[in-house]
Amino acid sequence: MQNLMQQMEGQERLRTLFLRVQTPLMSRTVFFSFFLFTFSFAQAQYKDPKGYVASDSNQESPAKYDWEKNAKFKNYTRDSYYLVMRDSIKIAIDVYVPKVKKGHHGKFPTILHQWRYWRDFDLKWPYSWLSPAPNGPLGKFFKTVLANGYALVSVDSRGSGASEGSRAYPWTQEERDDMVEIIDHLIAQSWSDGSIGVAGASYSGTTSEFAAISKHPAVKAVVNMYSLFDVYPDNAFPGGIHNIGFTEVWGEANEALDRNELPPKAGKAKKFVKGVSLPKKFYDGRSAKGVFEKAQEEHKNNVNVNDGALTIVYRDDKAESRAAVSSDVFSPHTYWKEQDASGAAIYNWSGWFDGSYNDAAVKRYLTLTNPKNRLILGPWEHGGSFNAGHTNPGRSGFDHIGEALRFFDHHMKGWDTGISKEKPVHYFTMVEEKWKASDVWPPKNSEYKSVFFDEGNTLTWRNNFSTHEEKKGEMKFWGDSLNHLKSTGMNKVLKKLEGEGTVSPADEKRLAEYRNVDKEYQRVLAELNAEAPQVKQWRDNEGGADVYQVDSTTSMGMYVKYRSVSGQLKTPHTYPDRNKRDSLLFVYDSEPLVEDMEVTGHALVDIFISSSTTDAQVFVYLEDVDENGKVEYVTEGELRALHRKVSNDKAPYKQVGPYHSFLKEDGQPLVPGEVAQMQFSMLPISYLFKKGHRVRIAIAGADADQFRNMTNDEPQYTFHRSFKYPSRVELPVIR
Repeated sequence: MQNLMQQMEGQERLRTLFLRVQTPLMSRTVFFSFFLFTFSFAQAQYKDPKGYVASDSNQESPAKYDWEKNAKFKNYTRDSYYLVMRDSIKIAIDVYVPKVKKGHHGKFPTILHQWRYWRDFDLKWPYSWLSPAPNGPLGKFFKTVLANGYALVSVDSRGSGASEGSRAYPWTQEERDDMVEIIDHLIAQSWSDGSIGVAGASYSGTTSEFAAISKHPAVKAVVNMYSLFDVYPDNAFPGGIHNIGFTEVWGEANEALDRNELPPKAGKAKKFVKGVSLPKKFYDGRSAKGVFEKAQEEHKNNVNVNDGALTIVYRDDKAESRAAVSSDVFSPHTYWKEQDASGAAIYNWSGWFDGSYNDAAVKRYLTLTNPKNRLILGPWEHGGSFNAGHTNPGRSGFDHIGEALRFFDHHMKGWDTGISKEKPVHYFTMVEEKWKASDVWPPKNSEYKSVFFDEGNTLTWRNNFSTHEEKKGEMKFWGDSLNHLKSTGMNKVLKKLEGEGTVSPADEKRLAEYRNVDKEYQRVLAELNAEAPQVKQWRDNEGGADVYQVDSTTSMGMYVKYRSVSGQLKTPHTYPDRNKRDSLLFVYDSEPLVEDMEVTGHALVDIFISSSTTDAQVFVYLEDVDENGKVEYVTEGELRALHRKVSNDKAPYKQVGPYHSFLKEDGQPLVPGEVAQMQFSMLPISYLFKKGHRVRIAIAGADADQFRNMTNDEPQYTFHRSFKYPSRVELPVIR
């Protein structure tokens, strides 16, 4: 069955917000395809192999939450209506409230969900009677939330679905202001207990973030899944390179939805789906006749995001469309201080194969300061239906709904769900197939270990540069130790000795320690002085270099993490043909490892490159080569040379690795043939390299199926490797 999501949401393959939302007759829940379970033509797109056991299931930490015992509300009411905003725009809202059982007070906390896709849809007759609302990819989650004693509110964002208005870009200020009005409206209802939780994934993950940014006092907790934090690098321009594989698909899909149509390749779904679900009334009971027709006319003014992206190079460029001044205007990172001040607890949720949203989740978690915030990074693609690692690919066994309810029940109902007793960071180590917990990210026992480019397409862990740097580091250690001793009373002891005074036994002991430290400092200093002439020769020597002719048609294929964000990854079997792909790349391999090595954190790329042209697009892949030569993808990073300037002083938030501003004032074209340094971080990962395997660094100048060739050329790259130009990748190795 065709994966309909790629047509309908581009950015969000929300098969289900809290995933594990699959029907008995479907093994792949995707946007708008959920309803097929009621019809005999439903076919499973992916089936787990016989005997498959999911390895990402909840274990001791994060612990599985027994939410089923709290699912006491079996029935609910639905009220669908238009709510009139401050500027007379009508917003479509569905309100679901559990039916009150005898003895219950009748007031409930509310979970709010708002996005730019259809909040629900109507089926054509006679199919409409088969599936009661709420439907959609979130239907199972919605019904579970209701059963657990929450009201549920689903909203079509301004300029989308059945709502009026238009949108020049995502997450407009008007759309964000609407959320505040809607929240005011909800907490005034007789069934509301006055507290709001906001849940979302991908696009709606960002709307949930803006709900916190509003600082509305009713917003107590946010579950933000699979979403961006900084619009420019997290999705549209990773490393400053246009992710056209996303923006093009997303733009086309949204245009179809705005016409109240399924996309052209929706196939059989068109026979059953009538269109977006239409409210028949206003909140006050008046007829809503004619509202949707007006909304349809206004949607024609919506702007295709891809049209604007095609005209952008820098972060501060204004798209040649009716878009924002820059992407920062509608980027959550711009308003992180407001979000932090809200006091709402934020659950940051992503997966290793979730495009670059895993890095977005990390940046958000590191930047926000609320101790109630959490971070989880699983083996998942965008949406979390699959464990997408090569060791045990298949359906995710993680109870996403349960973990979300555990968070909401604690922060909104005040229950002891056990979540506050666990460490705030959870991550899944690939190959080892194990959940781990940490107080911080990256884990405290993660330490960088450099692997250097060497001759013959090899990697080496030690060379002249590394040994020299180690000695410099050793000298700094002993020098710092001497200064510490002097600053804590040793200077007084030394002055006593200079004046032939007497010192106490305690001072004698400290003096012995000082002399030992000084001895080590002098030893290292002598060694460095002795090798200084040799070091000068090394620095004067250009050293070795490797030449790579870029082929702009090179591609990583269709089964990659960025495809999952655009709704086109239909299988857990990602990066299946790396041996073939690597034959077109320039690769460096290490010797076989003598012991297992866990890499957890963000690998850092530091390479010295020259190009035959004034720009370069560099894609660097970390890979695992087993004893038989089979290659497996681990993670990646990319950077356009134009944006290579490191601007850590301009960083508006916390992140791991060097910060690039992507601003026009920091643009630096290459000088053809001149060596330039490029430093950037790879996307985060936790991965176990097994004993006997090799570490591989593979480099490309294009990924044609996903990223636009913004330099419009096929340059020749030279990778320099010497003491003077120590090209390397620093791996975050667990001690």
